[in-house]
Amino acid sequence: MRLVFDLFPCQTASRRRGIGRYTQSLAESMLHLQGQHDVFLLANQHFPDSVDELRQQFGAMVNPGHFSTYTHTPLKGFGTDHPNDLAVAAALVHHAYQAIAPDVVLYAGPFEDEAVVPFPHETLPSALRVAILYDLIPCLFPEQYLNSPSLKQWYEHRLSSLHKFDLLLAISEATRQDAIRILGIPPERVVNIGGAASDMFRPLPHAERSNIARFGISRPFVLYTGNADYRKNQDGMLRAYAELPAALRASHQLVLNQVGDRDSFDRRIKSLGLSDNDVIVTGHISDQDLISLYNECKVFVFPSLYEGFGLPALEAMACGAPVIAANNSSIPEVMGRSDVLFNAADPTAIAAALEHVLADAELRSELSRYGIERAKTFSWQRTAALAWNAIEEHLRIRSTSAVTGVKPSTPRSCIAVFLPALQPEDRVARHCKEILEGLAAHFDIDIFTDHGAARPGSEAIDQFPSYHHTAFAERRDRYSTVVYQIANEASYAFMLPLMAQHNGVVVLHDALLDKPAKSLTENLGKPLLLAEEILHAHGLSGLIRYVKQGEQSAALSFNRRVLESANQLILAGANPMEALPCHENSAAWMPPVTRLQPNDTPSNVNHYIKVIQSAILADDSQVIK
Repeated sequence: MRLVFDLFPCQTASRRRGIGRYTQSLAESMLHLQGQHDVFLLANQHFPDSVDELRQQFGAMVNPGHFSTYTHTPLKGFGTDHPNDLAVAAALVHHAYQAIAPDVVLYAGPFEDEAVVPFPHETLPSALRVAILYDLIPCLFPEQYLNSPSLKQWYEHRLSSLHKFDLLLAISEATRQDAIRILGIPPERVVNIGGAASDMFRPLPHAERSNIARFGISRPFVLYTGNADYRKNQDGMLRAYAELPAALRASHQLVLNQVGDRDSFDRRIKSLGLSDNDVIVTGHISDQDLISLYNECKVFVFPSLYEGFGLPALEAMACGAPVIAANNSSIPEVMGRSDVLFNAADPTAIAAALEHVLADAELRSELSRYGIERAKTFSWQRTAALAWNAIEEHLRIRSTSAVTGVKPSTPRSCIAVFLPALQPEDRVARHCKEILEGLAAHFDIDIFTDHGAARPGSEAIDQFPSYHHTAFAERRDRYSTVVYQIANEASYAFMLPLMAQHNGVVVLHDALLDKPAKSLTENLGKPLLLAEEILHAHGLSGLIRYVKQGEQSAALSFNRRVLESANQLILAGANPMEALPCHENSAAWMPPVTRLQPNDTPSNVNHYIKVIQSAILADDSQVIK
């Protein structure tokens, strides 16, 4: 196998951060394990200083002529380049790849923004296209990270281009699941290869530790190595420290490295009643100083709101620091135990966990020993081996496909299904259990409910990712179509406004929908809304009938707006629903109707598949492919 490894993330601002460190360590380890494979390293000539560093670092590890550079037309900078300039630059980089005639191209930094990062291109038709996927954090926190139109456009373009890769190497299982759930990448095309801390992170004898007192550290300290980045949760850490009992604060300092704008930071600590002697800011530090701080700290706290891997926690454990950390994203994978985890969104929970470990010397000793052993289970050799295995397997599949004529699988469509939180014995829950099990073989499915993570009460439904319905608007472009399961119960009311905005497949379990309509009217505090719906559904005669007969007017079905919002209609349940259509001139706006057969699950699943596929073909806002 001839593999091209582009070292670009080792040249940008990422070079001193996690992505650059990861790329460098993975490249070194894959070279050690290359065996009969032939590895070519490439670097961007627009960063000459880093090219010299990389050549010195890797020169002795590769065969003569296997470290080279590429160049491209100069670019002005992020968000200011003309599309034609980017296209020309990308073509030049691809030409450099093509000149090596690779079997595999490994793109180490799909989201670097300091120069062109070319995505898979038709000029490399035979090369397996592989990328390292670190995280999807901007996608998860768009308000904080995609707060300008140009940045959002750039990121979404990069995000959509991930579908062009044959294989994504995720740095954690959490990141892998994000790629599957958020992007709709087929599970077989995303492999978790993990990560590791550098060997330089280790317990140090006191004589080898740097003088940390020069930073103003004068008593035992709690260490936090995040920065002003939103997800690092600096404010949560400060608030948690401020909530500690006064005696603990008096005997323990809080040490941070990077804090962003120092004036703003100083105002913040004063507003929390903290002094300059309570909170120490080191500023940028060397690796040696960082290792010494890990070795010296009483406790290392990692309160991040989200991590692609969570390397600082692993580095601290490798140095023997007692570590407590957040219970989200990939962090539990690194920590390996639940009793040291806390809710990072709750400063009081952080403070409670910190107070507990500061007050228990025996626990700190146990955590220190545990961390050192836990860190040993992560190694770059293992990560490199997993990367090589994944690449070799995908090459084998491609080779087999070429011989047999069977094409590799293409990305599956992802659909959104709306449900209220249901009990297992509910008829709609039973229906969805039977149907979704069958649909899962053909589509990736996300559930949207009125209770967010509290998923409908069935194991067959619980297996799917679940979100609160308010999150749907920002995720709409990920779905090929939408499926609404609606019955005549008040719990379905939250779907009615959504249907008006996002057309899709409507699965109607009852012809009458008065209870959702009335519930929505009550929840919104708009009593006239019900009259407006009756007028829309049944005209003036229907409104007069309702005024005279009230709720006894059984003919008032309240379902016209629901039916109008459907591009396909499925009638479910044992009730044949002869009441449909039940409005004047309905032939002009009624969607295509499919009636399901009671107690015939295989046939009904096939009906669903045909209806959903038809809706996808008719849907102008398909998921980004």
